[in-house]
Amino acid sequence: MPRVNSTLQTSLAWTNGVTRGLLNELWENLILLLDRLRVGGGKVMHSFRVTSGRGQRHSQAIYTSKGALNGNPKAGEPYDTLSFDEIFHQMSNPVVCPKSNAPWMLASAYNECDARDFGVQEKQGKYVYLLGDVDKGNKPLEAVMAAVKNVVPGTRALINSTSSATLNDKRWHITVPIARETYFVAFKCFQIVFFNRLEDQGLLMDKSLLRAAQLFFLPSKLTAESYYEWTDIQGEPYATVGAGVLGEEARRLRDQHYQREAQIVSRAKQDADDRHSVIAWVNSAFVTEDLLLKYGYEQEESGKEWASPHQQSNWKGDGGRHSTMVRPDGSWFSWSESDDDAGIGMPAKGGRNGDAFDLICHYAFNGEFLPALDWAKAERRKQIPQNIINFTQELARRRG
Repeated sequence: MPRVNSTLQTSLAWTNGVTRGLLNELWENLILLLDRLRVGGGKVMHSFRVTSGRGQRHSQAIYTSKGALNGNPKAGEPYDTLSFDEIFHQMSNPVVCPKSNAPWMLASAYNECDARDFGVQEKQGKYVYLLGDVDKGNKPLEAVMAAVKNVVPGTRALINSTSSATLNDKRWHITVPIARETYFVAFKCFQIVFFNRLEDQGLLMDKSLLRAAQLFFLPSKLTAESYYEWTDIQGEPYATVGAGVLGEEARRLRDQHYQREAQIVSRAKQDADDRHSVIAWVNSAFVTEDLLLKYGYEQEESGKEWASPHQQSNWKGDGGRHSTMVRPDGSWFSWSESDDDAGIGMPAKGGRNGDAFDLICHYAFNGEFLPALDWAKAERRKQIPQNIINFTQELARRRG
C-alpha cells in the first residue's frame, strides 16, 4: 500500500481535529437555539447537576491510587450531585468544619465512581461551570466583583471568601454557571481565557482549576466566628456559544490545541515508520548467526540450534539440547526459560521471538530500546562497508 505524503497526513489530521471542534460548536448552537425557542423568553436556564463530595480524601473509586480495594462503603457508586440552587444555598449558609472535611464540587456533571480520575474526566467530562480561585493579592470583594463584571458582563456569578481567608488576607472563589454542557478541551480553553482576562483586571488566579478533575471547595468556615463574605452578581448563565471576544479567543485556543494534537499524531506515525525502517536496516545489515557467536552462544554440530549464555541447564555438553533456533528469514526463536527470565526479544507462544536488532539491544545496550535505536540510526547514516553488503546478500541468497 503506497505511503501517504507526511504533509498530507498532517493536513488531514489537522482538518479532522478542527472539523471535530466545529461540529461540536454547531451542535451547541443548535441546542442553544432550540432551548431558547422552547422557553420562549430567550433565557437559558441552568439545571445541571455537578459531582460533589466532602473532604479531600473522599473517593468512591473501586480501587485506591495504590491499587488496593477502596474501603469506602460507597465505592463503585456514583458521587452525589449538586444543583445551582443548592450551591447558592450554601453561599448564604456556609458549613462550619475543618478544611479536611469541607464540601467540594467539580466543574463537570460526570459523576460515576471514577469521576475524580483526571484522565476519565478529560474524555467523558461535561463541564457546566467556569471556576476561579483568587488565592493571593488581598483584593476587596468590590474589586473582584468589578473584574468579573468586566470580563463576563451580564453573566450570573457567585463570589465567596474561602475558608482560609481572613479580614487582612482576603481570598475568593468565583462560580460562573455555563448555559450549555461542554467537553473538556473547550472548557479548558474558556478557563484559560477567563483567567487571562481576570488577571488583566489585577486578580491573581490559581491555574490548578485548569485541570479536568480539580476539587473546588464550596463555602465553609473554620469556626462560626470566622471571616466570611459573599455576593451574587445577577445575570444569565454564561453562553459559550456566541461569547464575543472571550469566545473567539477560546475557540482560537481550541483550534490550536487540535492542530498540536494532529501534529503529535503525525509525528508519532512518522516516528513509528522511522523505527520500523531503522530496525529493518539492522536486520538486513547484520547476520543473526554472527551476532549469536559474538554474544557467546554455542552452536550444535549440525548448526541448526544454539545454546544461549543465559542457560543454566540442558547444555549440549550435559547431554541436553540447545534451545535457540534461527529461521530462514534471520529471526530466531528460543524456548529456554532462562532466556524468558532474561527478557531477550519478545514473548511468544512457548518461548521468545526476536531478530538481529533484539540481540544487539539486549546484549550491547542492556535491553534499553531507545539507546539501541539511536545507535542504529547513527550506524545507518554511516557508509555501509561493501563487504558487509556483499556478505549479507550472499547469505540471503543461500537462505533463499
